[in-house]
Amino acid sequence: MKKLSLALLLVVSFTAHAATVRLGNDVFPVAQSVNLTVDPRKDAYTGSTLIELDVKKATKVFRFHAQDLEIRSLKLAKGQRPIDANRVAAEENTVLVTAGETLKPGRYTLSMEFANKFNRQAVGLYKMVARGEPYLFTQFQAIDARKAFPVWDEPAYKIPFELTVTLPTIYDAISNTPVASETQAGDAKTIRFARTKPLPSYLVALAVGQFDYTPIPGMSVPGRVIAPKGQGRLAKTAADITPPVLAALEKYFDGTHPFEKVDVLAVPEYWAGAMENPGAITFRDTILLLDPATATPAQRQNLIRIMAHELAHMWFGDMVTMEWWDDFWLNESFADWMGDKITDQVFPELEHAISEMGGVQAVMNADMRATTDPIRRRDSSPEDAMRNVGLAYNKGKAVLSMFEAWIGPESFRSGVLAHLKSNAWSNATAEEFFASLSKSAPAGTAAALQTFIAQPGIPLVHVDVSGNTVRLTQERFATSAVAAETWKIPVMLRYSDGQTIRTKAVMFDTASKSVKLEGDRIAWIYPHAGATGYYRWQLDDASMTALAARATEELSPRERLAFLGNLGALFRAGTLHGDAYLDHLSRFATDADANVLSSVITALAQIRSTFDSPELRPKFAEYLRRTLGPTRERVGFTPQPGEPQPLTGLRVEVLNWLAAYGEDETVWQFIRAELPKFMQDPSSVHPTLAGMVVGLSASRGDEALFEEFRKRFEAATLPAERSRYLNALGQFRDPTLKQKAREYALGTTVRPTEIFNLVGSSTTEEEREDLYQWVTANYDALMKRLPPNFAAGMPFVASGCDPARVTRAREFFSTRKTEGTDRQLARVAEQVNECASLRAREMDAVMKYLTK
Repeated sequence: MKKLSLALLLVVSFTAHAATVRLGNDVFPVAQSVNLTVDPRKDAYTGSTLIELDVKKATKVFRFHAQDLEIRSLKLAKGQRPIDANRVAAEENTVLVTAGETLKPGRYTLSMEFANKFNRQAVGLYKMVARGEPYLFTQFQAIDARKAFPVWDEPAYKIPFELTVTLPTIYDAISNTPVASETQAGDAKTIRFARTKPLPSYLVALAVGQFDYTPIPGMSVPGRVIAPKGQGRLAKTAADITPPVLAALEKYFDGTHPFEKVDVLAVPEYWAGAMENPGAITFRDTILLLDPATATPAQRQNLIRIMAHELAHMWFGDMVTMEWWDDFWLNESFADWMGDKITDQVFPELEHAISEMGGVQAVMNADMRATTDPIRRRDSSPEDAMRNVGLAYNKGKAVLSMFEAWIGPESFRSGVLAHLKSNAWSNATAEEFFASLSKSAPAGTAAALQTFIAQPGIPLVHVDVSGNTVRLTQERFATSAVAAETWKIPVMLRYSDGQTIRTKAVMFDTASKSVKLEGDRIAWIYPHAGATGYYRWQLDDASMTALAARATEELSPRERLAFLGNLGALFRAGTLHGDAYLDHLSRFATDADANVLSSVITALAQIRSTFDSPELRPKFAEYLRRTLGPTRERVGFTPQPGEPQPLTGLRVEVLNWLAAYGEDETVWQFIRAELPKFMQDPSSVHPTLAGMVVGLSASRGDEALFEEFRKRFEAATLPAERSRYLNALGQFRDPTLKQKAREYALGTTVRPTEIFNLVGSSTTEEEREDLYQWVTANYDALMKRLPPNFAAGMPFVASGCDPARVTRAREFFSTRKTEGTDRQLARVAEQVNECASLRAREMDAVMKYLTK
């Protein structure tokens, strides 16, 4: 360890492995002030920081985080007395400080001056340009605050921050708290923001640029929609929906919003989608900024659900924060569960809860694989937490819904409120959450919850009926060999004796259990009443067929949707053959509920993805026309005033599928007629149809159309308009134009976070192979532009049904590994092998059914 002079520069470099070095608690930050001097027109910035430290145990050494920073000076002091200190860059983006004397317990200060370039990959403190104007934004979750300034970058270090920014007077700055003071000197100004409430570093936020401000009236705290210059006219929808969402959350949490303000910011270049920075919630601009004249119901619903999710975080995640990233699942599971609940409560016409079941069904399918993870992995790294976000959002919220139904909504709420009260403004673990819930729940609830949180996979409940007795047995449901697991499952049974329909709740906490039901016999039984359980189930073939025949009459739309998901899982596992599965799907294809029909289309997408071949395509197209044609005739081509929103969304799905994969000439005639009208006057085509018309037209388009879409993409002033033409450029199927789009994606006109929108979708093996070859040929160029956390997920390009491609991918990525690459490759390999096995096993049955 070498003593460094104050003039010596220390550059802390990026490392590509998990940040598992923990800083420890011997030296704990108490508060931190950060001063930044920034100019969005430049490529670099300077700063200084003062950190108050509490030394809890005598020591001579401690660490903090810094990555890619040039640390120009470091001073350690106790009061006014300086203490000699050496520093050296250490492993995993830490700096090791060695004091010249033993630091006895007490208070100290650590001050530093530093410099850095603005990040250009949408992480840390980064720069981007929108419509010719430069902007600075931050995205710190999970561990990117260390790229902006020196910091204790772990969630357990929850402290007040005070941010001061010096910038040119032509620009504004927004942070978590209101402005405390502002002074001006020449063409520069210094803005000091009020001290924050205790926050983990990943929630500190800053935005700098020229902005439009739209007030949000009607809230318990001040709020604004903040948009890049010239975009303020698109803020009305966000300003309208935020107050009722916040009010509903305040009612549930029995208290007002816990922070000083609710600013919501639109960010044009943003990989995260949205981030719950208190007082400065950031959103991708395509989510937050909607043109009232052209916004679709789906876009409005998306904004509402994400707003509810992020505002729920103000209590769960921000006011009460995880201690370490192994409880990241609880932050996200709870916020997504709460966001769905509030969206359904405030805007019931959206039927949001049932529409969200698609994501839950998808994660249940992924949870059947051996490579799945538990929701909570002890001592997992921040990178692990972010890679498992799908489990956190969808499995986590499904498990919470299951136990809310078991405990009862009011008792569940009591447990939530107790957890928030006992841990306000500090950190908490899952065990503390479970303990709070247990106070208002039946005995054994926490232990039952743990079986779903701490172990991987999903249970399969076998249901055997004899007279009026049901015998339940359970096993881990998987598509390959896995370790055995047993769960404590809240099973909800709905059944009928032919006269009366009853419901029975059973805590299924053993390998098998027999339950005697009321009535003399069981005419039919549905083992997933309410469709809130996180389990799959199986009846004998006769009972399954009988239930399918009665589904529309006896099951709710939510239960029918879950029934379809369960059928698909049994099909994938080999306990239901392809012809029987397609026959069941056909029964549901005339369902009156739009959400159920949408689920049928999702199931058909799996069929097409797995069994696609040149020989099958015409037969599948005919099957689609036969199956979806009646729905197209019923819903028509254009929305009608006052129709339910799910029907509006369904229409687009049906038309898209019939055109793209059903070769339905009637739909293509409609598309060909609508495109010139749209190009002449976009308002002449219903907003919900615009993306479909443009995208499908691109799939058969020529170079002239490509160039027209490219020009419109570059000239777009609306985020949604830019996104529409960006996606369309990726849908051209002509090989020359597809290559042209991909070359364009690597240029500077396309933002890093937009690249894969433009690369194009891959729905056939030929397209998947084409994408694989392009990505691997351009891998280095892609990695220079994409956000760094994308790297571990790149093996996705080997997905599909071709095991040989996985073999090539293993070889390719063997020399391009980053933390998580091996895990992603294993997951891709299992998906591919599952697809190939299903294809081999069921191709004949599927082909036979499609041709009968």
